[in-house]
Amino acid sequence: MKYAEIISAEEWDNFVAKRRNEKFHEVSDKNRKRASKPAYPYKKGRTGYARLQQRILAEDKSDATSLPEHVLWKAARVGKDGDVVEAV
Repeated sequence: MKYAEIISAEEWDNFVAKRRNEKFHEVSDKNRKRASKPAYPYKKGRTGYARLQQRILAEDKSDATSLPEHVLWKAARVGKDGDVVEAV
């Protein structure tokens, strides 16, 4: 077994049992539906918050080392064309 060094057979069996549980599937389906239609979709693709923050700080030529979370959240929802969801 390739992963025997990382996880024991007992741990694997417990993991599989939890994932086959009906309650797990109900919660998983509910969350999958919710995640598929976000009210404020992330528009930066694979950039991620860390690189977005670096880019904003570089563009502003700021001495700051980080940005407030609300600034990053809002910047992450601006499309390439500059359009912003109005509610943001």
